[in-house]
Amino acid sequence: MGFPPEGLCSDNFISPFNFTGPPQSITMDLLAATPPTLRPTSVQKAVIHHPWIDLFPFPRFRDNTLLAMAAGMVDDDELCRDILETTDEDLGARPSLIVWGEPWDCAAWEANAAFFLKWGFLARGCPELLETTNRWREKRGERRLAFEMHRS
Repeated sequence: MGFPPEGLCSDNFISPFNFTGPPQSITMDLLAATPPTLRPTSVQKAVIHHPWIDLFPFPRFRDNTLLAMAAGMVDDDELCRDILETTDEDLGARPSLIVWGEPWDCAAWEANAAFFLKWGFLARGCPELLETTNRWREKRGERRLAFEMHRS
């Protein structure tokens, strides 16, 4: 993605896609090298945010997340912990995402039921996440998930 990995561990690191004014050459080079699913939306360009948000290949999910954070509906630290924390022994019991292939490929992503229960409203307008989740579940012989993706 063009930013140093150690930046993901810094609370003060700002997404390189966030800019106001004319794009800088480094940003233009970064955009040219970015897979289509990870190209920044107008919301990402306008809202100051940490770059971990930029890693999701679902543009609508990224926008919903940034707008919910800006409105005070989501604690970004809590969401980040739920998504990135992998030390729990029972991953099925807490909200989590799994990437089974290339991270920019939407078809490689799976969310567990706990994720949809807690954060499903962030996937509003992003049916691809539920569709890919169900494809992975079916491959394992598990039942499909069905969720209304709205804030309760």
